[in-house]
Amino acid sequence: MRELFLYQQEDEMGRLLSFLLGATIGVVAATVVTYLFGPARNTTFDQQYRSRWDQALADGRQAADEHEAALRQQLAAAKQPTSSHSTPS
Repeated sequence: MRELFLYQQEDEMGRLLSFLLGATIGVVAATVVTYLFGPARNTTFDQQYRSRWDQALADGRQAADEHEAALRQQLAAAKQPTSSHSTPS
């Protein structure tokens, strides 16, 4: 009988630990989602409202556009004929 009691007690501890672990993971996930999709500091809620996620996406697009423009300039410069390969007269 004592073994059954100890088994039940271990089972209850396992359930409690599982519950606490699940609750902790839920709180962390909710915090991350709130941080990403919530308003940034000093944000006014008008037509110009942007979350941190929106701002990160816009910054990424701007960086990609700038990088693309630099690569296009390099390509255009590489395509231009150079004057150092002139034919001897």
